[in-house]
Amino acid sequence: MQLVDFFDAVEADSDIQGVGVDDDGVLVRLDDVKYSIPFDVIERADWSSLAHAIRTGEGRLLHHMTRVVGYYSMVANWNKSKLGELKDRQVGDYALSER
Repeated sequence: MQLVDFFDAVEADSDIQGVGVDDDGVLVRLDDVKYSIPFDVIERADWSSLAHAIRTGEGRLLHHMTRVVGYYSMVANWNKSKLGELKDRQVGDYALSER
């Protein structure tokens, strides 16, 4: 897929937002999750594969990033404990219990 076609597809998608471009690839966001997609992956894949990977978080095509304490970090470098913390945060069950 050509980069220009990828940008057009992101623009046309109502869920996926383009965030920017860095030295490694294109940054996109779905809800509160940010992904970096390397340029070579975009050039080898079609839009349906890329959109599916973004919506499902399929790690083979994307670099999953998350924002913790004010900066984005690559999740692939995290240990089991840190990944567990991220999973607990995503649950978001903050209801108060009655006493």
